[in-house]
Amino acid sequence: MWSLKFKIILLSIVPLLCVTALIATLVFKQSSILTEQQLALIKENIMRSKTLELQNHIDQAFASIRDIYEPASADDEQAKQQVRELLNRLRFAEDGYFFAYTLKGVNLVHPIQPELVGENLWNFKDSEGTYLIQDLIAQAKAGGGFSNYLWEKPSTGKRTKKLGYVVMLDKWQWMFGTGVYLDDVDVELAKLEAQTQDNINRTFIWLFIITTISGILIAFLGASLNISEHKLADKKLKELTQRIIDSQEQERQRVSRELHDGINQLLVSIKYRLESATECNSTPSSVSDSLNQGLHTINEAIGEIRRISKDLRPSVLDDLGLAAALGGFCQEFEHRTGIDVFLECDIDNLNLPSTVETTFYRITQEALQNVEKHAQADTVDIVLSQQARLLVMKIRDNGTGFVMGKKVRRHSIKELTRRPELASSGLGLRNIFERIAHIDGQVDVDSKLGEGTLITIKVPLHEVEKTIPNAIQEQTV
Repeated sequence: MWSLKFKIILLSIVPLLCVTALIATLVFKQSSILTEQQLALIKENIMRSKTLELQNHIDQAFASIRDIYEPASADDEQAKQQVRELLNRLRFAEDGYFFAYTLKGVNLVHPIQPELVGENLWNFKDSEGTYLIQDLIAQAKAGGGFSNYLWEKPSTGKRTKKLGYVVMLDKWQWMFGTGVYLDDVDVELAKLEAQTQDNINRTFIWLFIITTISGILIAFLGASLNISEHKLADKKLKELTQRIIDSQEQERQRVSRELHDGINQLLVSIKYRLESATECNSTPSSVSDSLNQGLHTINEAIGEIRRISKDLRPSVLDDLGLAAALGGFCQEFEHRTGIDVFLECDIDNLNLPSTVETTFYRITQEALQNVEKHAQADTVDIVLSQQARLLVMKIRDNGTGFVMGKKVRRHSIKELTRRPELASSGLGLRNIFERIAHIDGQVDVDSKLGEGTLITIKVPLHEVEKTIPNAIQEQTV
């Protein structure tokens, strides 16, 4: 069974975790979508920049050969040679160059791979199976265009993605163009993607930290609220129980007084009348015997009423205090049971509240009743004393004892109410625990088979006045 505290904390944290998980899922999905859109937009902008760059390079190259190309005729081999030499010398960036092909696929200019010059590359395919030269010539015939393909990068010697741009030199039927390598685009996009992922990861880390801190705060506040509510409930329960106990004591005191002052006095009056009748010389012997029997019965009734009255509420407890009441009770118990009781009280200088005195008196009653019923003891030692700021009572018998799972200590009525099995399976010991719990005391029970039982009771003296509500003190004065 889960405790109320755990349920309150759970009901507080579970919604937080659910909302956090939902937010994290939405953040992850939206971040992924935004990342893809951002990368696509960046790539589109980069490619647009590359296309503009290629067009600009082609325009600059054409401007370089215009003075030779435009005045030349279609068969001017000298002009063609001059243009080829000029294109071989043109460079841009680190790996930028220009190339030219006939419309049949014969290479005319390739400054990076001169071995290709004069070769027919019409049927040349790149590693992806694209007929590269055919595609470039088709783009040039269409009025100029772009083409993506794989080509060896001069600076690295590795085949890399390349964007080519070609135009036609219509007079000579040449395909003339250039290209830029796109590996830097992939590198740049990979960096941006890594940065975006790092931002997402940092967001999740902060979300986790905030959730953890919030969970801890909620748990702390929930526990504090629950503890406060439990303390308030425990206080109210203690006050209510103490009022019930005090009401019981007051009722016992009233009944005891009525028995003593009412019925007992009537019986005593009847006893005196019977004694007078038995002393009359004119009374027949048969009547005298009956009177003596009645007198004996009345004496027993008076004794029984006095015992009941004392058990309900000994007047000596109210008149002379705890020590005198314990002395009288122990003497009566010793006389009735034949069990030797040694009582030592060292509390003459203490002015104890009525509630505390009543509690210790009732505890002594419970303990000695347990000894009489279960312990099979012949000696009981009771010591009541002040130790520092504690009122301590020790009750030890030399009886049979019993087996305990563990030593039982209870400071709070809340724990006793929640786990009453910790006190004892016996009603007597449980009553002791309950009574001491109401005045914030502590009970230790130590027992072993064949070695008797020791009950130690400790009540803090500086807490005694605090544990008794004013209303209760007024009732018990």
